[in-house]
Amino acid sequence: MRFWRNIALNSVKARILNVFCIILSKYPTYISGKDIVEFSKGRPSVPKADHIVLIGLGRVGRRVAQLLLDLKQPLVGIHATDLEPGVLPRMPLIVGNITNALSKVNITTAKSVIVVTDDEVVNLEIALRTHAANPTASLAIRTFDPRFSENVAQLLPYARVMGVYALAAEAFAAAAFGENILNLFRLNYLKEWVIVTQS
Repeated sequence: MRFWRNIALNSVKARILNVFCIILSKYPTYISGKDIVEFSKGRPSVPKADHIVLIGLGRVGRRVAQLLLDLKQPLVGIHATDLEPGVLPRMPLIVGNITNALSKVNITTAKSVIVVTDDEVVNLEIALRTHAANPTASLAIRTFDPRFSENVAQLLPYARVMGVYALAAEAFAAAAFGENILNLFRLNYLKEWVIVTQS
């Protein structure tokens, strides 16, 4: 009798564990943006105003974030998936649907928005939503295709549209001077480039 009771108990425990695992596997799809922020404990809180919103934390986004953090700029990041532990721990982070996350980062009071996901069409969509919510924010958009870049620049004259191939070409041209190029900056208002070299 005791043998059958143990089997029955183990069967009930297994079913409860199975249901619990199913619930946990479905749970992330029901988490709101507020709950996701709570999951990022240990990170600073989202700035209230005059901050930079960085959307997309792939390789380029992470590098941009590190540069801005080194310059001590108030910053919050949005990314579709969570980052590895220890990656950009000083930056507030919202994880999940990017469109829904825009309301969680105080987009209406941000001073700048940088959109650098790996999908240029998504970048355009986010840029349009961002400009509608905060028309005074500076806006930088990452693109890939040169023709798409030109079209977006015409569509959004208030934004800085940065085509990765054009930026790479300019960096290679600067390197042709034979100097040890440390950095390359474009001053849009002067339409000129500043090359930082080490002699």
